[in-house]
Amino acid sequence: MKSRLEQAKKFSLLSKEILRYVGESVMLGRTVEDPWIRRRKRIKLIQKYARKALKVLNVEVQVEDAHNYLLKDNALLVCNHMSYLDILVLSSVYPSCYVTSLEMKHTPVLGQLCDLGACVYVDRKTKKNLGKEIGEITQALTKGLNVCFFPEATSHNGEELLRFRKPLFNAARYAHKNILPVSLNYLEIDGESFSIKNRDKVCWYGDMDFLPHLWELCRAKKLVAKLKFLAPLNEPQSYHSRDLAIKTQEILTNEFQPAL
Repeated sequence: MKSRLEQAKKFSLLSKEILRYVGESVMLGRTVEDPWIRRRKRIKLIQKYARKALKVLNVEVQVEDAHNYLLKDNALLVCNHMSYLDILVLSSVYPSCYVTSLEMKHTPVLGQLCDLGACVYVDRKTKKNLGKEIGEITQALTKGLNVCFFPEATSHNGEELLRFRKPLFNAARYAHKNILPVSLNYLEIDGESFSIKNRDKVCWYGDMDFLPHLWELCRAKKLVAKLKFLAPLNEPQSYHSRDLAIKTQEILTNEFQPAL
């Protein structure tokens, strides 16, 4: 009974932080006319509320090799992907705008948050608008924003990384911006190592619905996540997007700690 009350309290606190974030983001939309200044402010707002949300959820974020992200210039961040929680973990340390799918745009709650969160949308089902989508990411990088994308193109169950898709690496090539690989691992859930047995408390994949999963996530007493920032890939314009995808997949696969 006590754990159920704690779960409900955590869910309630998290809901209140989401509403506060929505309110502040909407206000920015009404008061800041320049779209790029507005997007930059929203990125900082996401960082602020990501930290609040992680505190509510009692998620400890360990950071390794932080010197690699203390770059003078902005970058294209490339990370593996297991859950919507990834975005909170990443944003708490490295404020970015995110590349996400049109399917996410139409997901209840998450879609509305993405609209307010300076996201760039891509259509995973067709390449018809691929040039325009790469152009939008390139423009964001050129304007000095950090951009994060998940080259697996979807979240997964934590057993192994999916094949990296190459097209969006072109944005870094066209903008002449470094690529910053970052490895994300969930180390512990309630004092136990991340495993097949407990992964579904964190991993959000397949046909899982968002709100029921978030409710179950609130049941966890403590989570430990680890970000490791790897050495940036400089001058990506000198390489083919295929080679960039292969190289970053090799780097992140070597750092990934799968659910066993």
